[in-house]
Amino acid sequence: MKPIKQTWLEAVRADERRKAATLAEARRVWDATDVEARDRGRLEHALLLWRLADRRLKEAEELWRRQKEREYVADLRRRARAPPDLQALVLAHGTYDRITPEAWAAFDRDMEGWKLRIQSSDEFLEEQNALRQAEEAGLHREAVGRRAA
Repeated sequence: MKPIKQTWLEAVRADERRKAATLAEARRVWDATDVEARDRGRLEHALLLWRLADRRLKEAEELWRRQKEREYVADLRRRARAPPDLQALVLAHGTYDRITPEAWAAFDRDMEGWKLRIQSSDEFLEEQNALRQAEEAGLHREAVGRRAA
């Protein structure tokens, strides 16, 4: 029969070996799953970064599109609110004294239309004024045609 002290010591050593083996197995499993988790984490991180970059790109495109729309509308308004160009009229006819009465009449109609557009800030009123001006221009052209004949 073995002494108690020796059997106890062997039991403790066997228990430590079992713990070490269990710990080594756990560490091996942990390392294997950790690599997979790290790879999965890297992929998820890369996917997250890609989605973030994609979202930022879409937001930038949307901001750019809105800015271009604003610039386009502002340009339309600026051109719609611009008065008729007397310099262009003079350049079209060469000199000031060569401008025909018909051209002056058209310029005056355009000037009146511009004044009405400026005075009315309502789109409906602007449209009504434009229709009225078109009717007047048609009647005025008929009157100019009768005078010329």
